[in-house]
Amino acid sequence: MMTPGGAASDVTTCMNRLDVTVQTLGGFSTSVSFTDSGSSTSDVASTSGGDTVLLEAVYDFPLALPGSFTRMANTDSGNIRELKVVTAFKNEPF
Repeated sequence: MMTPGGAASDVTTCMNRLDVTVQTLGGFSTSVSFTDSGSSTSDVASTSGGDTVLLEAVYDFPLALPGSFTRMANTDSGNIRELKVVTAFKNEPF
């Protein structure tokens, strides 16, 4: 839980709940999943110009009320809602 006046620790807490995965693909027609082994990293800067990049961000959002009460929990912990976003883009060839 975030506390008033604890901005630095609040940011650290949020960052610890965030997981970012970056994969370089062979193109937009490539079929891939994030469980595949390969060139997976958490740093977009490690990609090159012209690369097709797949980025996944997952945030574990703590629920204020117990997950068993709200039915919003979707993880095994029972009190976390996992929020996920995935996007693909092609880097500019600078």
